[in-house]
Amino acid sequence: MLTVERDNKRGGECFAVPTIGEIEGKLLVYETITIACLQEILKHPDTHDLSAFRETIARKVSSGCKNLKLCGDDMSATCEYALQVFDEAARRAAGK
Repeated sequence: MLTVERDNKRGGECFAVPTIGEIEGKLLVYETITIACLQEILKHPDTHDLSAFRETIARKVSSGCKNLKLCGDDMSATCEYALQVFDEAARRAAGK
């Protein structure tokens, strides 16, 4: 997000657009946290239903998309992507 405050910062902090490295770093953090959480959940598979997590993710992503006022196609694509990311993280957490 653009802010006037950025103009007063030094180095890369003053740039309005993050670098690829910053984006990749943030994605790595989210991926790592997701997999770690799923590994803990999957240690007790009888107590957790991953389909319930999928439903929650879909609902929260849809709500977030509505708040951002994304169009229907973007909302669908975002929700589909989020579920693909979750499914891949669950697969990795299960060690498959």
